[in-house]
Amino acid sequence: MKQWLTGAIAALLCGGCVFFSEPYRETVRYDLLPPVPGKASGSGEITVEAFRNLSPAGRKLLYRESDGRLTEDPYVMWAQPPELLLQRYLADYFSTRAVNEAASVRWVIDGTLFKFELDRTKKMAELGVNFEIRCYVNGVVREPWRGNRRFSAPMSAADGAGATAAMSKCVAALAQALEQQMTDAAPQIEKNGN
Repeated sequence: MKQWLTGAIAALLCGGCVFFSEPYRETVRYDLLPPVPGKASGSGEITVEAFRNLSPAGRKLLYRESDGRLTEDPYVMWAQPPELLLQRYLADYFSTRAVNEAASVRWVIDGTLFKFELDRTKKMAELGVNFEIRCYVNGVVREPWRGNRRFSAPMSAADGAGATAAMSKCVAALAQALEQQMTDAAPQIEKNGN
């Protein structure tokens, strides 16, 4: 009887681990939505160089909670680290917009990512970037333009799909702001005689 009781308890304990353990979840990777193709708004070659990441965000989606805690979802990840997602998006965005008519003009963009977060309480994606745009005319660099921009967009849900759509909107807004900066600077460069 004692052996039977011991065997039954051992079976329940072992079986309990199976019945009460968390079910298998596949890791899902998300990428930013591709940029909308557009037409060129300026002239010259546009190069996107490396961005640095000073934010605490990495491959796993990082959520800010109402008490200031940062939590990661172990099963939901970005396809690449945030700085590479941003760099690749901008390179793709500007590849359709650069006009090589003025081969003597080259724009170079780089920067530092300081915020790449998802706020679970506010249901917002937030992007913060310090950037620098350098214009080279006939190989000589002009005065660089530096800036600091923050963007936010609402998430439809605090999950991977909602985060992807919202962060893609933030990155698209950054790309448009950088493009506008170069468009605004172009007349001054032409006025100074290239």
